[in-house]
Amino acid sequence: MRVPEGSRVIDADNMSLDEWLDLLASEKNENILFVDYMFPNDTCRDSYLETVCDREENEVKWLLRKFLIPSGSFSKDEITLSSLIDHIKQNPDKADKIKNLEFFRRLVISASQKGEGRIQPWEGITWALDLLPNYPRYAINALEAYFAAHVMFLPDGRITGLSDAIAIIRAKFIQSASPEEIFSKFSSREFEHLVESLYHAMGYQTILTKEVRDGGRDIIARQTELGKRETALIECKNWRKVVGVDRVRSLLGVVTDEKASRGVVVTSSRFTKPAKEFAQGNKSLELIDGDLLKVMLNEHCGTNWSIHANYLIMESIKRQTKPEGSTKYSD
Repeated sequence: MRVPEGSRVIDADNMSLDEWLDLLASEKNENILFVDYMFPNDTCRDSYLETVCDREENEVKWLLRKFLIPSGSFSKDEITLSSLIDHIKQNPDKADKIKNLEFFRRLVISASQKGEGRIQPWEGITWALDLLPNYPRYAINALEAYFAAHVMFLPDGRITGLSDAIAIIRAKFIQSASPEEIFSKFSSREFEHLVESLYHAMGYQTILTKEVRDGGRDIIARQTELGKRETALIECKNWRKVVGVDRVRSLLGVVTDEKASRGVVVTSSRFTKPAKEFAQGNKSLELIDGDLLKVMLNEHCGTNWSIHANYLIMESIKRQTKPEGSTKYSD
């Protein structure tokens, strides 16, 4: 790392989380160089992730902005370009492959330009913040794709920074706790609509079966994409009591009779040990308890899903009341 004249380097390796965050937030650190694009040590990272659920969203985004790569350049870009050119000379059979890399093209153009209008070789990924808090899974997908495209050229510290950012997004916006009693305010039918909204957000074509029907499944969810085709029969139980093995066993019979891909029991509570053991022995069964359901809703419907639950339910009702002739399929 090249140190600009007049700058001072601070070793943050042994700093506590509070010390490092205070330094990061300081307005007087223009001439101070320290690790600000990743957590400086494992202790800081673990401490932050353990407390991230209690931190304000604006603070979390502020830190993510430090870790995500902005449009610009790195000091090692010249070395990277030189190495790629040498590689082309030594391996002419791979020249076309390297020259066709969009990143290589930007490196070459950037090196040939000077001044204010210079094209920057790194196109940033800070726009992923616009996906939070409503689309955390998309944000993680974007960062993973950016990493896959640039891993050969990224400085090691920036690779760690992207990994730290993904961990923060997952901890804050996917695994964060939702109110324990959130499901108790919904009727059984409303709970079914909420689960339908989840599977719709996951890319399934869905339909709720009639309320009066007792066929062992409340939602039929289908994937029609080639290579991913499946039919899942979903039974919803908005219960306070635990769900026993009998309910799980009866759904397996329905799955077999209807030749479905799998059966899913979704509950706002939990499952008994025999129910879990029975499902573990049958690959066509899947159990989703209240805790896992909250995580899935966070991931696919946004961390604020509990605030907007009524909207999700109303949208589900609209999808399930399409007029005849629509694309909705029947059960």
